[in-house]
Amino acid sequence: MIKNYCLVKNYTLAIIRKLHQVCDRVNEKCLSLYIRFDSMKDGLLTERQMEVLRYRKQGLTQQQIADIISTSKANVCTIEKSAMENIRRAKETLDFLYTLDATHLCTIPSGTDLFDVPSIIFGEAEKINIKVMYDTISLINRLRESRPQCCKARCVCEDIVVYITDQGELYFG
Repeated sequence: MIKNYCLVKNYTLAIIRKLHQVCDRVNEKCLSLYIRFDSMKDGLLTERQMEVLRYRKQGLTQQQIADIISTSKANVCTIEKSAMENIRRAKETLDFLYTLDATHLCTIPSGTDLFDVPSIIFGEAEKINIKVMYDTISLINRLRESRPQCCKARCVCEDIVVYITDQGELYFG
């Protein structure tokens, strides 16, 4: 249920690094975003949120955690929900920052067979003379990992916007 929560600090560092690379090219909004992230001490999660997520990762129930940290189950639920929201927002911010250096390649329409996606992406990338850095299976896996809610069995169930960098890295919006 809870995964990647330990990566939030790494996301923050990656955001800051990426902002260093692109802020001078983007605008003042980007710079103000950098200042907000730079002023954070340890990351996007509070100590209490990290504590609750660690206990959840160990398999404890919310009630067990509430007993350990001397609070209510409802409070643990709220803390966990806020932590997951912070993680989701960090991922969305990173996705946005990565697409700043990328070009819109194509949009994969809803209903497309997942096994047809690589040939669509390879074909569009070839038109702009960029070599995709993934083989067919790796590309499908990358898509499934980055947009799991968009893939049901072998079918794309939501439109997926595909971005590509000059180096062939793909991002899915």
